[in-house]
Amino acid sequence: METKQRQPIQTIAEKPLLTTFVNIDGEEQKTVRLMGEDTEAFLDSKIAAVKELIQNNPATSLPETDINALYSTGQNLYKEFITTFRDCKINCYLTQSQHTWLTDKINKHIEYTVDTVFLAIELTELMGMMGKKESFKDEKEVRCFVLSPTELTYVYHLISKETVKGLNKSTYTFANILQRIGELSKIINFYDNCGKDISTDIQNWIGMFGEANTSAGQVLKPAAEVFIN
Repeated sequence: METKQRQPIQTIAEKPLLTTFVNIDGEEQKTVRLMGEDTEAFLDSKIAAVKELIQNNPATSLPETDINALYSTGQNLYKEFITTFRDCKINCYLTQSQHTWLTDKINKHIEYTVDTVFLAIELTELMGMMGKKESFKDEKEVRCFVLSPTELTYVYHLISKETVKGLNKSTYTFANILQRIGELSKIINFYDNCGKDISTDIQNWIGMFGEANTSAGQVLKPAAEVFIN
């Protein structure tokens, strides 16, 4: 009896731009990267390697040792992807007024609860780095601040309930910060979803080997769940 196979590879969403424009001296626009080229290339290569592994090894009746070897290969590719993604750095570009607004809010004005105080503590090292106001020459200068995906999430979580009154300089500064965070969040969400997709793809693919072996009269023991959550 022919086994109906599931689709092992999910469609990856459209990749967002990994560059943006910043004003230099308030006039000239320059293209800058939001994620390093090496990091982007590494993450993309692991996504492609998982797809290639699945496509080049369609589910058929195989010995359990061969299936476990394929599973181990896929698992290692996934671990390399997710470890690099979690440790990667992204670039947040701020003017002096944006930097001052953000750091003052987090360091001085936000009231913390039992749910948020530990997020603020996690940012202690980051805030120490960002507190160097002397790094700006003037308001026209744009500086790059390096964040991890976790730090970006913390920053957004802490300022997401902030409110501003009226349309004034502070309001536009707040809006510009949210725009910067939004650019970075698109990248983080894209690669986060890619990681979830390739994890699911590998598990579905290995499950199809089990279906093929069952159809051929073998019973495959389920592979151990070893993916990083």
